[in-house]
Amino acid sequence: MGSQKIESVGRPAPWIEVKIFDDNDNEMPTGQAGEVVVRSWVVTDGYYKDPELTKNTLRNGWFHTGDLGKFDQEGY
Repeated sequence: MGSQKIESVGRPAPWIEVKIFDDNDNEMPTGQAGEVVVRSWVVTDGYYKDPELTKNTLRNGWFHTGDLGKFDQEGY
């Protein structure tokens, strides 16, 4: 059976926190698009020999992916 949510990447794995942030690192409400940020023990703690990139992508414990996304009412 095919997916009914073809545009979705699915729900986050239980060991990964995923949120959607605006440009000021504030969490966006459900249904609104923003930057996908993640936090987990499986997410990198920095870039090899690149402290500047690490500083720009890891902020306040969240890894900023640079990707846009949103959650729907069902958590997809």
